[in-house]
This record gives sequence, structure tokens and C-alpha cells, in this order.
Amino acid sequence: MHIGSNTYGLKYDLHRDFPGTLRRLKEAGITAVEICVVAPNEHREFLKMVPAGREEEFLKSPMSFAFFRMEEAGERIREIRDAGLSVVDMHLSLPQEPDSGNMRELTRLTIDFLKENGLFGCVVSAMKNLAGIKKIAPYLEDMAAELKKAGFVLMYHNHDVECVPEEGTTAFEYLMEHCPSLCAEPDAGWMVMGGSDPVPFIHRYQDRIPCLHLKDFAKENNGPEAGEARFCPIGEGILPLKEVMEAARELKLIDHGLILDQDASTGDFIEDLRIGVENVEKALA
Repeated sequence: MHIGSNTYGLKYDLHRDFPGTLRRLKEAGITAVEICVVAPNEHREFLKMVPAGREEEFLKSPMSFAFFRMEEAGERIREIRDAGLSVVDMHLSLPQEPDSGNMRELTRLTIDFLKENGLFGCVVSAMKNLAGIKKIAPYLEDMAAELKKAGFVLMYHNHDVECVPEEGTTAFEYLMEHCPSLCAEPDAGWMVMGGSDPVPFIHRYQDRIPCLHLKDFAKENNGPEAGEARFCPIGEGILPLKEVMEAARELKLIDHGLILDQDASTGDFIEDLRIGVENVEKALA
């Protein structure tokens, strides 16, 4: 079983020691990295939220390792692959307010980047409720269709807000029903936190799930007020890991399509990943 890790949770370790972190990932049983990327326009928008005069400080901070700028991400992918880890897909930042113009430009840049770096596809996330998702669904379908035409796959990664039951459905289910070209990268942990059961979703959309994210939350003190302390190693919290892994057996996951997406740790982050890998392997035994 090939198991990857997303770079968002790794940002502090990657900032401190990029090559050393890659070595430790391999030692922990991680075989791939899902890199997070931000395109030029979106990066400029993000920098507007940084206090004036602190832009350079931000670019050298751990947060700059959460999402790599598209201009430098290709080099990072080469470094990761040279270290013996696979890079199959990427998590791409969406515009804050998607419209026809910025989504066309993002689609063009994304297709070029996927070609240049030999990736299977990319993942996006909007963190919106049902009303918000209804507004952006047409843009996501257009982007997914264009990527599909070019030979790539667009996946949607949920957070808890997309999995809160509304009007007899959820925002995530709405996307899957109204965007036929779009695939899913379900985050099973966020689904649980939103009040949805990931297992039926996996069964229902199994032909459109090439990647699966695993995240877990502490059994106690797991509300938003707990901050980073609410996250725990996969298999140590509220996630029904055994049931999710049983459902995942039916999926046609791409190589390294199982991703540990732990956002934070109160201890050694890579040791948490090692525990997560061990728990996933036990659940699959």
C-alpha cells in the first residue's frame, strides 16, 4: 500500500529542514507527497492579507511552505522526487471569488503545470456551504471538463462545511450531482466533523474517487476552539478508520492515492504520521 502526505501539515518541518524532512517521511513509511500550489494571481491576492511591509518576512516563514508558489513548485517537485518520494497530484488554491476570467486563466496555467511536471491531476477546495457551492459549481464543472479534455483530472477536497446536511443534501453531494466532469478527493475526517458518514459517500461515488484523504480529530476537545490541538494521528481519534478502509478497498485509487492529511500536531508531526501509517496498515490487514 502506497501512502502519501499532504504538505500543508508539514509546513513547519519543511521550513526547518526540507531535505531532512523528506528523509524522515520515508523512514515513517510515507511514499509520496501531495504538494500544495498557489498560482500567481491567487498568491498576489493572498499577500494583500499580509500586513504592509511584512511580505518578505511571510515569504520566508513556515506558512510559505503550506502552499508553494507555482513559479517555484516545479523545482520543489523535482527535489521531492530526487529524494525517492512520488508526486502524483497537487492541491491547488482557488481564487477567493471565482469568475469566468480568473478561472479560465487558472485552468490554462494548471494544464501547463500538470504537463510540465507529469502529474495525474489536481485538487481544489472552496470551504463553502451549499449556497456558496451552488454559485461556484458551474466554474468548477467548466474547469474539470477542460482538464479532462487535456487528459487530466480535477478533484474536489471537502472540509467540514461542505458536509453539513442542508436541504436534504450536502454541498459536497451537490457538487458531485451537478458537476459530472468533477471527481472527488473526500477527506473522511472532515466529513465526520461536518456530520456526514464517509462510508456511504465512498460507496456511492466510488468510480469518481481516485484519491482519498484521511484526517482524524481527538476524541475529547476536538472543537474549533481547540485549535491545532484538536488534530491527532490518524486512527487515534473519532475517525471510523476500519470502516473507511473497508470501503476504500472498492476504490480504484491512483498510485499513492491514499493521503494522510493531518493538519497539525501537539508533538512530533512526522512521528504522528508514522503512527497513522501503522494504523492504516492495521485497518487494512
